[in-house]
Amino acid sequence: MLGNYSKLYGSLTGGIIGVLISRLGIPAELATPEMQGAVTVILSALFTFAFPANKKT
Repeated sequence: MLGNYSKLYGSLTGGIIGVLISRLGIPAELATPEMQGAVTVILSALFTFAFPANKKT
């Protein structure tokens, strides 16, 4: 369905959601730059893993 770029779409989606959660979802006491970066990287990796494999044409 996503073709040759499905893993790219997964990493971009995870990164965008990670940034949104790290900016809006983490309490102010925990919102250090390190925590925001970690949340973004972890969600990007999870979404990349969850999206289907790229299809070779």
